[in-house]
Amino acid sequence: MTQQGSKYYYCSDKSKFSNRTNPQLIKWNELYYITINEAIDHSQYFSVTVEKLERNLEKPKSSKYESVKPIIEDVFNDYYFNSLRYISEVNYKNGEFYIIKNNQKSIHLEHYCDVNKTRRHVKLDIYNNIEDLWITLKHDSLFGGRPGARKNGTPITHNEFQQYVNLTLKFLSDPNSYKIYLENFIDNLYKLTNGDDIIDDFDMSATRAFRNILKQLDQRKVYIEKQLIDNDELTKLDRVKLRGELDGIKYGIKTVKINR
Repeated sequence: MTQQGSKYYYCSDKSKFSNRTNPQLIKWNELYYITINEAIDHSQYFSVTVEKLERNLEKPKSSKYESVKPIIEDVFNDYYFNSLRYISEVNYKNGEFYIIKNNQKSIHLEHYCDVNKTRRHVKLDIYNNIEDLWITLKHDSLFGGRPGARKNGTPITHNEFQQYVNLTLKFLSDPNSYKIYLENFIDNLYKLTNGDDIIDDFDMSATRAFRNILKQLDQRKVYIEKQLIDNDELTKLDRVKLRGELDGIKYGIKTVKINR
């Protein structure tokens, strides 16, 4: 199901003196903003912002230093899901694992592994603010931050680290349903910080993806129907928007069931 109002862009530097070395692909919607690296064969990078207060996020545009050009949805999705696949296939059984910050607003974890002359670094940052949720997830071979992680972080097990990564990958697995998944993701995040072991291995299989999408759509459908029936404070415009979303969800459910 395509998110209504989403736009897709390719962002690159105009200046040869810029610090950025990797062009990026962007998915923009008024309620969320996704940035990923283009060179996914070498490193993967996700930056995701999800609005909570219904403020409209600014659309990306070209500047003196950056060129922003529209691209088609299929191009973005190809890079996005291949980046997810690369990160989901990382084997976390060896190496060092640290949690640098862990509180109600922010979580910062890092993993470093140097085995068989292959270096691996995975970094996960989650900021749960009042106005938005911000996630950055990066997988590369850079070890510049390891001394700081060793000094300031608390060692954790590979299983504890992978729990956070799997939870995040599940949340990212359907970029059209961030708003639907948001509360559940935050609830499970707090369970992990309290020591609960709750997240299964992440599965990129089509069967599981279809099942998750249908579950999300059904939950949102029930919520909207309840709002239309029980909430007398909704304005006429609010009801029109909700009915439009409900029609789209019903169509999405029908489409997913046809293609599963």
